[in-house]
Amino acid sequence: RVVLSNAGGEDSQAVFAAVADQVIDVKERRAVNSAGSKRGPVPTRIYTFKPRSGGNLIYPMWRSRYVSVQGRPDHHGARRRLVDVTTRSLRELDDDTRIVVEETSLHIDRDVVPALEDHVRHAARVVVTGAPGAGKSGVIAEVAGRLKRAGSDVLVLMAHTAVDDLSGVDAAQVIADWHGSGPAWLFVDALDAVREPGDLRRVRDLIARVVRSGGRWRVVATCRSYDLRHSPEIGELFSGVPHERFHGEFAGLSHFAVPKLSDAELAQVGERAPGLEELRRAATHLADALRIPFFLRLLGRLVGSVTRDEMRESGGSRQLLDLDWARAVAKSRHASRAAPRLE
Repeated sequence: RVVLSNAGGEDSQAVFAAVADQVIDVKERRAVNSAGSKRGPVPTRIYTFKPRSGGNLIYPMWRSRYVSVQGRPDHHGARRRLVDVTTRSLRELDDDTRIVVEETSLHIDRDVVPALEDHVRHAARVVVTGAPGAGKSGVIAEVAGRLKRAGSDVLVLMAHTAVDDLSGVDAAQVIADWHGSGPAWLFVDALDAVREPGDLRRVRDLIARVVRSGGRWRVVATCRSYDLRHSPEIGELFSGVPHERFHGEFAGLSHFAVPKLSDAELAQVGERAPGLEELRRAATHLADALRIPFFLRLLGRLVGSVTRDEMRESGGSRQLLDLDWARAVAKSRHASRAAPRLE
């Protein structure tokens, strides 16, 4: 006889089914062994009950000892927190998917997005790399959104705030116990943005534990090429086969390189934002820099504030930063003068 206690709930039912299968198997073997015997097979019974003290116990009566069965811990609160952090992270990363031109939002459809989505569906871990401002954050934000809309479990963390966001939560354990029917993804943006060594160590530990768990969860992180080159600890987390869009020096890493904007992607700017396209064509000396989404986003903010002649006479990409700063200061002063004052 087998007594299975607290047989309610998903975990106990799974245990009950497993025990029943084993008992039936034993019963069938006994039937074979006792064929021809006058006594016949030994009958086996399974009883279930719910004790007041709780807990899951299997009591093999014939051995007179208890075997404890641990159910899944309740991570409901921690899961809710991870979901809230994901929502906030995706909202912040959304700015990296758009270029604002005179209050109008321009989205460039990048061909690397479907390519990366396909790659992460087949790789347990991927580090997305590229030059500063190449659009790594925007690309993973779009991929995460696509997977989420397809019904997959997706978590997104900003590496530089992850330690504070997850304070008091064993995120790796919560993720390991987060079961489901299909693949799931943990996205970690900007490993290179973590400046505190202790914080970076904790983020790396989270990634390593999720990877080691070998379950349905995959890890996708972003890191600038420079930092990936000079941080062997990060490289160790992503050893593997690279995507065809790879960076030669990282041939031993499972990585995906985000390139600068292609001619076809820049053509979308001319079609959707003529004002931005005029400034871009005027700044011929910045042609290469303006293939980087970060600088194209800066230029988009300058539309209406600078003329084509000013762009022709401007210096390098550094001056774009100076012009954008001057625009922001002027806008702030105007808003301050326009704000109502209490007399």
